Amino acid sequence: MTGYLFTALLTVLAVECFLCLPFLKCGENLLEILKRSMRVVTSKSISDCYKEVVLPHYAKILMKETLYLLTMLVSVFLLLALCAFWFDKMVFSNPTTVEVFFTPLNWLWMTLLSISYLSIRSKLLGDGNRD
Repeated sequence: MTGYLFTALLTVLAVECFLCLPFLKCGENLLEILKRSMRVVTSKSISDCYKEVVLPHYAKILMKETLYLLTMLVSVFLLLALCAFWFDKMVFSNPTTVEVFFTPLNWLWMTLLSISYLSIRSKLLGDGNRD
């Protein structure tokens, strides 16, 4: 039972991490560069020489933003995994927190918990604190 409680705490921690890190800004940057590159590729009025110069530049920016997003995701998952392993070593819970994390039915439970937490948080704090 304590594994489920600690998993709930880690779910709330993950939601807070996702809200604090600039995921939305990174996603918006990715979409903007994607739109620009599609506009350049589909335009008939832009010369091929210009396309050869600009598209590698856009590809470089897309790669950097994607790696930045990946780094943020991996850091959040590592934080959660380290907390789960630490808790399992400190408190001998049954089921363990790691077992709860890797059960597909509990993924649904954690998703519902995170959506509930987000809706309660937005009602209590208001929508003004989002980036």
